[in-house]
Amino acid sequence: MYSTILNNISKYVTLDAQEELLFTGMLTFKSIPKKTIVLKAGDICDFNAYIQKGCIRIFYIDDNGYEVTLSFATQDCWVSDVSSFYERIPSLFSIETLEETDIYFLSSHAKEEICKSIPKLEGVFYNQIIQNLSSIQKRLVKIFTTTATERYEEFISVYPSILRRIPLYYIASYLGITQAFLSKIRKNFTRKGSMK
Repeated sequence: MYSTILNNISKYVTLDAQEELLFTGMLTFKSIPKKTIVLKAGDICDFNAYIQKGCIRIFYIDDNGYEVTLSFATQDCWVSDVSSFYERIPSLFSIETLEETDIYFLSSHAKEEICKSIPKLEGVFYNQIIQNLSSIQKRLVKIFTTTATERYEEFISVYPSILRRIPLYYIASYLGITQAFLSKIRKNFTRKGSMK
């Protein structure tokens, strides 16, 4: 039952059998229906969550009332609002399931307890923060320095498994373009593909 999340943790640290039991004992498993808000903007994020199966998006609502997708997370990824989780402040974002999603939740209290019992796990969570920050910085640079077509190519390389699993308007929102413009980009890709 816990093999996928333990394999994920093993990328960073090695846990013995007793440590694995302590860690998995702190987790809460939930199977969450499609289109469920897991975290609502304005609430304090009290979880760091591992996605065993499914797809999630993180988004916010801009001043004009439009939903802006910041990122997606799929199986074998961790998801949280890092600032809200660690600083105990209201989240600026919402987190929503885009399909039925199986998740292991680790609460902030459980995270503190498990890191006291297994200090080396702190390094795992530190690495998650670094990876999160790195991906945000890279995304900001891409937004300001690349064309919509280049951003779509990047999306395909970063999220190849979800291209056909989520509505196009979420992808357009993530890329910062309209759905109509995304359709044009995709048509150009199809034409290029047929020419090869």
